[in-house]
Amino acid sequence: MNTATPSSQAARYKREASRTRETRWAGGGNAGPAVEVLAGGLEVATLVFMNLKADPKGPFDVKGEKYSKLDRQIVDTGGAWSG
Repeated sequence: MNTATPSSQAARYKREASRTRETRWAGGGNAGPAVEVLAGGLEVATLVFMNLKADPKGPFDVKGEKYSKLDRQIVDTGGAWSG
């Protein structure tokens, strides 16, 4: 029986094996900068700082689509574990 929890599994990775990657995220009409957290080569968490909304006349280009500033800034978090 495997009693390891995600946090105890993450503790098995050496710090040198974890890193972050900055990128841009877009989907569902929103976009913004994102930080992916990788451990052992696997993505374990993503933080998306959504500060843009889809707007054909917007001044910002993300992945070929136009965006303008959102009135609010939203932090969307996500993570995945498989075992």
